[in-house]
Amino acid sequence: MALVPRYQTRRYLERGYKDTSDVEVGVANIVTLDIRDSTKSDVGDADQKTATEGTYTLFSGSVILVDTVAVTTVGPPASYTITAGTLPSTIALSSKLQERWDLTIDGRVERFVVPASLCRFIPRPVITDTDLINLHTDLRRLVDTDEDDFGRQRDEAWVWVVKQLEYRGRRPELVLDSTDLRDAHIARSLFVLFRDYANSTTTDQRYAKLAEDYEERAQKALDTVPMDYDSDEDGFDDSSSTVASTPTLSINRPPRWG
Repeated sequence: MALVPRYQTRRYLERGYKDTSDVEVGVANIVTLDIRDSTKSDVGDADQKTATEGTYTLFSGSVILVDTVAVTTVGPPASYTITAGTLPSTIALSSKLQERWDLTIDGRVERFVVPASLCRFIPRPVITDTDLINLHTDLRRLVDTDEDDFGRQRDEAWVWVVKQLEYRGRRPELVLDSTDLRDAHIARSLFVLFRDYANSTTTDQRYAKLAEDYEERAQKALDTVPMDYDSDEDGFDDSSSTVASTPTLSINRPPRWG
């Protein structure tokens, strides 16, 4: 049996903050971890594993923020509630946090490590099925029979957007206006949808062409979008100007001629 912690992006944890009266406001964070048995090929949740007990620890570097506390539920998925006040505004923001889950599964203690970021604002998508259907009204009849909406496809597309920003050296939690990522998220969601439709039929090539088109649109939208970005992490836009999703390459040394 090979156990796999199933998560798609790093964890984003929201820090407490001071209100307008300078009073500390605590924020609770509920974290979960879905453990799967990778040797099972069953579609659905048949491969989910349930722990009999477990603990949760949260580090920021060598500093322990949550110290080996019993998980709230053993699953599936396992969960822990980081109570309000545990992560106050006095703790430094960081993208270098680490969760350690020690879960007893099938009689053995297994450790799973998940990277996390402590941030002011958790990056969140801003689109729904309506945004997709507004562009292609016939999508209503193409919802999978075993699904109620396009949530799975939108989730997959959002993970792509987040990871693309990370690959480009940008931190998603520092994008102050999530609508800056809207066009890329819509286009990538439609790519996933039409890719799936194209794979399910060989007689209608329209879906394959649409998938290719939206894949390119998603990449272009992310390449060209100007973003309100909080480089100094003070919670506000750095200036009246915006930044690109890809940082500009600076040359520290002038070229030598001859």
